[in-house]
Amino acid sequence: MKPSEIIVREPFSGLFPIDPRVLDAVTESMTETGFHESSPVVLWSNAPDGKVLLDGHTRLKAASVAGIADVPTAGEDFADERAALEFAIRAQRDRRSLTRDELTRFAVAAIARLDARKPVGRPSKTPSPEGVSAGESAEKTAALVGVSRATVERVRTVLDSGDAETKAALTSGAVSVNGAYQKVREAKKHAEPAKTPAPIFTPKEWTAKPQQEREAVAAAAVEDSETKFNRTNDNVEWALWTWNPITGCLHDCAYCYARDIAERFYPQKFVPTIHPARFGASTRTPFPPSERIAAPFDQAAVKGGIGEKNVFTCSMADLFGKWVPSEWVEKVLDEIRSNPKWNYLLLTKFPQRLADFDFPDNAWVGTTVDTQARVAAAEKAFERFDAKVKWLSCEPMMERLTFKRLDLFDWVVIGGASKSTQTPEFKPPFEWACHLYTQAKAAGCSVYMKTNLLDRVREYPS
Repeated sequence: MKPSEIIVREPFSGLFPIDPRVLDAVTESMTETGFHESSPVVLWSNAPDGKVLLDGHTRLKAASVAGIADVPTAGEDFADERAALEFAIRAQRDRRSLTRDELTRFAVAAIARLDARKPVGRPSKTPSPEGVSAGESAEKTAALVGVSRATVERVRTVLDSGDAETKAALTSGAVSVNGAYQKVREAKKHAEPAKTPAPIFTPKEWTAKPQQEREAVAAAAVEDSETKFNRTNDNVEWALWTWNPITGCLHDCAYCYARDIAERFYPQKFVPTIHPARFGASTRTPFPPSERIAAPFDQAAVKGGIGEKNVFTCSMADLFGKWVPSEWVEKVLDEIRSNPKWNYLLLTKFPQRLADFDFPDNAWVGTTVDTQARVAAAEKAFERFDAKVKWLSCEPMMERLTFKRLDLFDWVVIGGASKSTQTPEFKPPFEWACHLYTQAKAAGCSVYMKTNLLDRVREYPS
């Protein structure tokens, strides 16, 4: 096909700007040996305006400069421009010889073009007060482009800002994604008046208020709030959401990752606290489509499986700690009860208190057993209450554990300890995990092993 007959246009051009040095090298090669038949340019064959180039911009330009009259082509048919653009992005994403800067420029260009051609409006880019916004579109875009969801959200924040200089710097590669994002955030921080923080209360502050005033404060906070569930990170597949209407804990476990996070990011640190504005998050968070819940988990693309509807509740607290007012626990259970489409995973190290409450069927009620000393208390406590799903978290498993009544549980989770500010990473011996797994399966429990559980067994003769 003649190069002049091939249409080069947006949004397909510029995903990878043509590097003059590469163009010179390809042109020189084509001048000497011609256009290699094994590397045809790829066209959108049924485009409304003719044969549109999707992949091979440098090769086509080099062929024109080298005076090649006939260019080998491969054609693809697509229903619309969006589908053709996704193909072009996949084709160019898979090039392995790109530098980190080139990949960043490609990602920015691809995200900008995809967002300009979305068939439906994308979710709000504004993070909720509890954390990062959770948009299905961001995940799909991240999977297609080959970057993280956070990168997509940060690029969008910059491209949607009114800062033309920073947008131009990001698009050209003069500034990194994180650098551009921080510039936009700083500019926004100085331009907007500071928001009044949502009200929070310790148990003492909360109970000091008359009941009527507490109810009024809670209702007003929910009315003003836009808080949704938080999306978990890419390594957590068993519950893809967290919800923390209550935070803080007094157990003082040395390996606690939650305390490290709270000490770093929460103004109240790890003091037990209620966040009234976070109630109502269940109804504000879009429920995942049924096909995602039914799909198997896929780390490389959009996450799937039952984790899509599982909400790890009070991951930054022990909801049933003896310091937590019963009123707080009941408020959490009321929201769980009112939103039966979600599963809410509850976890405590104070299981003897569980019998004081009635649990709806969509509450998965669990207790942590990290040492043998907790086994008897867990078994005794779980005999005394009813729940549709009862589960056991042996994470971190700090000792070899032996149970007498694993038949009381439906699900056993086994894991190691991530590094904290006070303790190193810890992976239990392989035999400990095997011992617990054998007990669990004999009792009819489902078993879930965390990614932080085991080192590989690597033995040699003698």
